[in-house]
Amino acid sequence: MSLLTIRLRQLLLSLGLLLLSTLSTATTIEQMRFEQVVDTAALIFQGEVLAVESRQTGPRSISTYVQFRVDEVIKGSYAGDAIELSFLGGRVGNLQMTVSEMQVPEVGETGIYFVHSLNDSQVHPLVGWTQGHYLIKGESSAAQVTTADGQSVTALEAGNQSPLIILPHEGTARGVQVQGLNGNALPMTPGAFKARIRDIARDSSGGTP
Repeated sequence: MSLLTIRLRQLLLSLGLLLLSTLSTATTIEQMRFEQVVDTAALIFQGEVLAVESRQTGPRSISTYVQFRVDEVIKGSYAGDAIELSFLGGRVGNLQMTVSEMQVPEVGETGIYFVHSLNDSQVHPLVGWTQGHYLIKGESSAAQVTTADGQSVTALEAGNQSPLIILPHEGTARGVQVQGLNGNALPMTPGAFKARIRDIARDSSGGTP
């Protein structure tokens, strides 16, 4: 095989990845009820993002791997003190693969994460994409929970039967009340947010802790 042939194949591979990125269309995410998000998650944990790295995983595929420190398991069984989750897309050198509406957790953020599965690969590993991604802002007594796009969460409602919608970018689950939509309600603390998740999980399982 000539050097020219090798270089042409490398060029075509690069163009293929870029073309794949260019042809990516808007992702459609259906809204879920918050209790569905809790029920669907195989693991819910509080933790901090330690590292983010994109890797080429195939001739036309790139994934971004996010390593989390696991500080507290809220639902599910997980004995490790760290976990790595894979998000489709990313950039490796001059090659880039873009998935529309993908929001990858950032290094240094602390949050509460609803993991869809510990065994199966997903385009986005969090339940309902941003519907399973919450941030913790502030320190100690001033800490509060926000949605992935930074809106303060004031309440978590279960049993809300109002119609579901197709979510815009960074949408939230039905039943997640945010400041501005819930009068003068105060933002939820991480403790209150986690206690509500446990209550919903217990009710969903028929009273089993």
